[in-house]
Amino acid sequence: MSHGRVGMGAVTRRNVWGRVKAMIYIASAALFILAPGYGLAYERDPYLHNTLIGTISFQQLKYKTMSESNRSTSVNKDFIQVYSLTMRGKIFSRRLLIYDLGVRLDKVSGSAASNDRISRHKQTGTDYSFSTTALPLSAIPLTLSASHTKSNDVGYVNYGQLTRTYGLNWNVKMRGLPQMRLSLQQSSASGTRTNSLTRTYMFTARKKAGITDNNVALRKYTHVNNGTGENNSTASINYGNRTRFSRKTEMTATALKDTATSTVGGNDNAASVDMNLYSSPGDDFSQNHSYTYNSTKSKDKNELTLYAGDIDYSITDRLGAALSLSTVSNSITSMGSNLRNENVTSANRLRYMLTRRLAWVTSFTYSSAESNAPDSQINLRNHSRETVATGLSYRRQFKPFTLATSYKIGYTEEKVGTDRKAKGYQRKRGLTQGASLGLGRVRVWDYALVNASAQYTKTQNLAQDLINDTFLYHMSIMNAAGAGARYARAKASYTKRTTDAWNAKFNTRAESYGLSLKSTYFKRTKLMLNADKKSTTNGLTGTLRTEKMSAVMGHKRSSFLGETEFDAEADRSKTNDQANAKTVSIDRQKMKLKQTLSYFKATVFTLNVNRVGMNNGETKGERSRSVSAALRHSRVLFSGRLNANYSYMLNRTLYAAALERYSTRTLSLEYTKALFESVLWEGAFLRSRTKGEILYGTIPDVTEVKTALYYQFREWLFGTEISNRVSRTKHDRYTDKRVMFTISRQFVRVW
Repeated sequence: MSHGRVGMGAVTRRNVWGRVKAMIYIASAALFILAPGYGLAYERDPYLHNTLIGTISFQQLKYKTMSESNRSTSVNKDFIQVYSLTMRGKIFSRRLLIYDLGVRLDKVSGSAASNDRISRHKQTGTDYSFSTTALPLSAIPLTLSASHTKSNDVGYVNYGQLTRTYGLNWNVKMRGLPQMRLSLQQSSASGTRTNSLTRTYMFTARKKAGITDNNVALRKYTHVNNGTGENNSTASINYGNRTRFSRKTEMTATALKDTATSTVGGNDNAASVDMNLYSSPGDDFSQNHSYTYNSTKSKDKNELTLYAGDIDYSITDRLGAALSLSTVSNSITSMGSNLRNENVTSANRLRYMLTRRLAWVTSFTYSSAESNAPDSQINLRNHSRETVATGLSYRRQFKPFTLATSYKIGYTEEKVGTDRKAKGYQRKRGLTQGASLGLGRVRVWDYALVNASAQYTKTQNLAQDLINDTFLYHMSIMNAAGAGARYARAKASYTKRTTDAWNAKFNTRAESYGLSLKSTYFKRTKLMLNADKKSTTNGLTGTLRTEKMSAVMGHKRSSFLGETEFDAEADRSKTNDQANAKTVSIDRQKMKLKQTLSYFKATVFTLNVNRVGMNNGETKGERSRSVSAALRHSRVLFSGRLNANYSYMLNRTLYAAALERYSTRTLSLEYTKALFESVLWEGAFLRSRTKGEILYGTIPDVTEVKTALYYQFREWLFGTEISNRVSRTKHDRYTDKRVMFTISRQFVRVW
């Protein structure tokens, strides 16, 4: 057994000596062949001259890991070689032809010894790349590219792969023709674990013709893996159009078609169309329309159609009309069944000014919801409402306030269900009356501006039976200039809406509160506070309560203490969904304090304090808080730069079953000094300690010492790095020792 070890050592010494000789031969050849070049100032255009860039790098790496718990030791040695050569320039002329040619060779050879077992590995990688562009400065540049990459790994996994990639890119930008771009790429990979072919085709075009701007994009992607039999492909076409008929009339349209096929995941198809039209040719007419269609098809089919439009037209100086319509249609086909839902809402209004302040208003509103779901008629999913009303509205501006009031009377018809003979069909008709009163911008003792409004609508049938009652209250108050508006802007609002219907499932209760505060009065300081609370109760969907609150504060200033930055954020949201018996509560807090102090322009102290907290009420009982502080000291010491960092982090997380609390302290020192004109020395020290109870995972205590020495000799760089790292956990102690030698050289030739 001992003879085997001696023989292995002899072989190892021969291999080391062979590597040293190889380094000497290569370095000698580089000294003669790759002679030092002259100084070069890089120009903006890298293809104005022919340029040759070469790089050689050698690294000898050794790292040793020891574990005390199982008394194991592993030693890894790697010798890394990198050779690269890049050439770029022009052929005949910069306008005629440019090229990029590159070669790179990576070689890694090493061994790993653990528990008297030695394994060796070799990794090689070769990459050849070439690209050329014809007529690069013209309107039709054409680029061709190719690359050849080969990699082999022998020892650990015995893996090899060869990748070839070819590409073409052609741009066309000529007057009178569309701007076009054609891109083709093919990549093939063959090796131990893969045998695949990938192709990508892409074409884009854009053309401005008069008032229209059109663009189209075509893309096709195919991937075939002969080893697994997997075959994937996607194809898409995207079209966009923008037409400006005038300065205030514009239409946009986009269309997308996407198809994906796979032997593993099946086939997927998607299509969408979006159209928008906005027009306001004058003060008397404006319109806005939008249409959206989405369709997805795989195992199931889902189609969604949306339309929303409104028109506002002033027929004469006294007569005006407004129309609006929105529709939503959704169809889902799954497992042989089709579920369809449709919603339509329409509101039309005719307004005639009898006097400068009094107007006669007639309106027609319609809303409907239809569904073919089972028992949809019994569950009130199919219902409609039609209302025709007419009345008077009055608005007048007084000096201390603005008055707005209205009264209307009309006819309402409600239906539940579409089939009169089916179970659950109901129909209600009656007379509706409504009144509203509003006061706006009421000045209260020059301190506040108040807006208040109330609206009441009641509908009864001919037998005086109640169909529905609707109350709407709204009030808002904001501070005026005399109440410190130059210091801060404050606003509070309250809204309440109640509806009592003939069927309890149509009853609704909605209530909301709002509060906002914003101030930028103080220099370099911002303050914002927002709070909202909403509660909605519906006979069909139950009760939904939402609470949101957020606060932001920021301050930045300079003083004798240096630069101070302070930011604080806090937000809270809570949602209570009674229908789904679900309550979600999330709290977040964030605070940041940064203090920078300069002393004699050579010492800089930086203090960072961060506090982040989160409480997720959806996961019951989980809360987390973390506080971190950092102190940084930087100064010039003995003609070198010293950086010292100290950080402290406290983390507290409360899970459903236990409390996790721990703190981490980290100290790091870095020192860099130029010993001589061409010698640079770096030293670093790191120490990290963690205390507390960690429930999931471990955080080791780390102590690391690192030193590095670099020597610049003409175009050659010699470097040595040595590090020792000790990691302690509750059950083990690891020691990592690392030594690395580096030799590299880069040269540049220009002609």
